[in-house]
Amino acid sequence: KIETAGRGTDYPCGLVASTVFNDTFHVAHESPDGSFSRLEVDSSAPSIAWTGDLKRFVNLDPEAPSWQNPSLQNQHTLNMWLLSYFPPVKCQQVMLGPSNPLVPVKVATRMDDTDGPPREVPDCTGYTGSSPSCNFTMAGQSGQSFECSAPNYEKKIVEDWGLTSGHFLVWMRTAALPTFRKAWGKVDADIKAGTRLVVYVEHNFPVKEFYGRKAFVMSTASVVGGRNAFLGIAYVVVGAACLIFAPIFFINSLNSSMHGRRNSRAVQPE
Repeated sequence: KIETAGRGTDYPCGLVASTVFNDTFHVAHESPDGSFSRLEVDSSAPSIAWTGDLKRFVNLDPEAPSWQNPSLQNQHTLNMWLLSYFPPVKCQQVMLGPSNPLVPVKVATRMDDTDGPPREVPDCTGYTGSSPSCNFTMAGQSGQSFECSAPNYEKKIVEDWGLTSGHFLVWMRTAALPTFRKAWGKVDADIKAGTRLVVYVEHNFPVKEFYGRKAFVMSTASVVGGRNAFLGIAYVVVGAACLIFAPIFFINSLNSSMHGRRNSRAVQPE
């Protein structure tokens, strides 16, 4: 149980959950005519998370009555901080490229003082309904509302929000080594060799505090996963070890067999 002063119990809580990777990437690709357009990246849970993890977590409806105090909503008694990272609706920039650089938009927050000290909660409603709604603001301009509408922006409903977000599920399956790769999205369209790509990064995940590094990697996936040099190196090392030790074990086996036959001939029954 982890509590944030004046905000109640963190939901979710825990060291792994609280350090979830929350950078956002936007990719634009160049067409043959020289124009740029957004490259659609599928970040849904079924596309990037393990099948066994899809039902690992279940969202708690922020607007449902709290089990701690039925007169209040869950978002009033819990600090549901993850909803700001992975809301039920996102505002996406339609045109993207050098002539239309990224202007990031995030979910707005509203002040809530229903049961005590004022605190910020995501400005969204209808989380579990068929038509959730969220208000937005431009990044770095907190407090100023932003109209997410055509032709420059569009709203997209996110089915796997909160705890069921693909990004959260991928992060919660912890890596065995300190240097690792995590799937962030999947591109279903073919990208021809030589295509120029422009990647925009919303930097939200700091790494300097622990002398870490992060990188954006694009690779071709197969039935065994993405391109990974570690597996190739591991197979070569194991194969070389087998070639070196196989003759040693073979010679040792022959010596043991010959020694056993000599001993059997030396011992005669009385």
